[in-house]
Amino acid sequence: MSNSWHVVNQYDEFSLFESQYTNKEKYPSFLTNTPEAFFSLQNSNKNYKSPHEFVTKKQLNNISEKNFNFTKLITQTMDNWFHQMHPQIPISFNPFYSIEHGVKNFIDSLAFSIKELHELCMKENVKEITYVTDVQENDYIHYINKNNKNRYFSIRPIGPNVTSLVLDQDKWWNELGINTVPIYSKKLKSNINEKPKLKNKISNLINPNRIDLIKQFTYRVPRSIFKNKKDRLLVIGQADNVIPFLLHSINSDISKLDWWVRDTFDPVNFPTFKSLIFEQSEEENINFTPSNIPNDLLNHLMIENNQKPLINILYKCFKSFYKYRIPYLLSLYLKAQSYFKTYQPIAIISGTTDPDRIQIIHQAAKIYKIPLISFQHGGAYGYTETKWIQLSDLRADIYAAYGAKSCEYIEKFAKSLNMPTKLINIGWQNGKQISKKANYSKQFNNNTGRKIIYVPTGMMGDNRYGPNHDQMHDIKYCLEQIEIIQTLSKIPNTETTVKLHYKDKIENPIENFIINSNFTNVKVVKYCNFVELLNEADVIIIDCPTTVIIESLASCKNVIYINLNIVKFTNEGETLLKESVLWIEKNKNWKNDLQKSINKFDQLSKNNTIENSFMQHYANTNFTPENIWKLIKEDTLKI
Repeated sequence: MSNSWHVVNQYDEFSLFESQYTNKEKYPSFLTNTPEAFFSLQNSNKNYKSPHEFVTKKQLNNISEKNFNFTKLITQTMDNWFHQMHPQIPISFNPFYSIEHGVKNFIDSLAFSIKELHELCMKENVKEITYVTDVQENDYIHYINKNNKNRYFSIRPIGPNVTSLVLDQDKWWNELGINTVPIYSKKLKSNINEKPKLKNKISNLINPNRIDLIKQFTYRVPRSIFKNKKDRLLVIGQADNVIPFLLHSINSDISKLDWWVRDTFDPVNFPTFKSLIFEQSEEENINFTPSNIPNDLLNHLMIENNQKPLINILYKCFKSFYKYRIPYLLSLYLKAQSYFKTYQPIAIISGTTDPDRIQIIHQAAKIYKIPLISFQHGGAYGYTETKWIQLSDLRADIYAAYGAKSCEYIEKFAKSLNMPTKLINIGWQNGKQISKKANYSKQFNNNTGRKIIYVPTGMMGDNRYGPNHDQMHDIKYCLEQIEIIQTLSKIPNTETTVKLHYKDKIENPIENFIINSNFTNVKVVKYCNFVELLNEADVIIIDCPTTVIIESLASCKNVIYINLNIVKFTNEGETLLKESVLWIEKNKNWKNDLQKSINKFDQLSKNNTIENSFMQHYANTNFTPENIWKLIKEDTLKI
């Protein structure tokens, strides 16, 4: 077996290894990090492996669980140092706390990669690893536009793969007796200053916030919108239920809106469409000059040896965040303070709380005891374990969920963490619209056969985090999908459409696999709305609980769930879901179970959403936005 391994992320990297690798070993082995690289070697005589072959889900879950506390210690250390260096800045402004969600996800991705590579080296007796990386200067590149470093910033470096970042830590690998050999690629083009398009220039002149308001509301509101209203809402983010809630608030003469979704522009009021101008006093203008972060600031947090490369990578990322992003976040914080002082909205509305800008505005709002309301934006909250929301949605003061059981689970989870988030069930407005369009009377066409839609979730690339979230490697997931598709292709009297996710983070090989397989009864679609396909479907097959499940059940479709063990269901959630779908465990008999399940639908029975206990509890279509106003008016929030 070869002691030399190449780590491959893309197909075109093979030519780089052939042209630049100088080791005389004739038959190196390959660790393929992406489906593209993995499947390109399938018909070759090369020795190759996938990272998922060296770790278990349990191992990755354990790593991810530990990283919650590890991340918290890191962000607390950074914020404490930040305030020691800048005592003039309000103590309520905590920039590193605002990116804790992104930092935790990044740490998970790095830690998963470290574990996979380390296990590869131990099990295969690897002495040398060659890999492709982008030519980097002293600092990582975190921005996609050189002239707007502060606005277009990502805590993850742009360009290099996570595995390359890990292998760049050559001193650490050398201590383990492993030589890492980088091959540099000059493909990274992050400093290109693109000329703004005429459309964008016009939009910027008008103010994109004003354009948003025109698109969203001008054709859906009554004359009474112009009545004088006491309360005002500040909108800083969107999601499924946000717009229906806002329409209710406007049409019920409850409130007016200030729209600040585009935070680099002034907020705009609705219905006046006027930009809101507010001046900052001299004491609110704070001078900020970044200094140097000490090299050893985070060293005391390293308990395990494999945390050393993590800390080294994060240190470089934090240097860029401190230099480029924090000045902008501070100006946003001060601007938000001035807005709240001047206009005093009754609440802040956002579809999610993940982004740092949302959390920074929330930090400013707490001074004036103005609550942040976040809205559910996915179908899985409440019936699967979603521990990562403690760093995002649970930081809101009110969380508006689709169902009562969702509220019960999330509120119980919040209390276990001593988080004061209040949960409110308002139902799922989109589900109500889908349900109205449902075709209850559709029967199978004996000439064309049963029409099946298989809806896998998207490729995550190296953006993996947990616990029980995206640890399944894309390669393993693709292999699972191929097995399902091949099984479906062999079921007589069926037509299968594979609906791929339109936002895959990396190249998805499934489309080419289906096209090249020349199936007579399987086709693939990607860039269309899943809901638009529902009327033509007899059976929906799902292998990961996303919004697709509740969309399918809301449209009264027959659903088959193939359990690939991607997520962890709550006990009650799993029980209720099994009552609403045909549940198939991925065991040795799963192929026969799948065919039998499809045959059960020969005589379509109406899947009545009203009687569906799962939908009633987790995504009821009785939309009641007034529940939020009742909670706001109670004035019992402790922010």
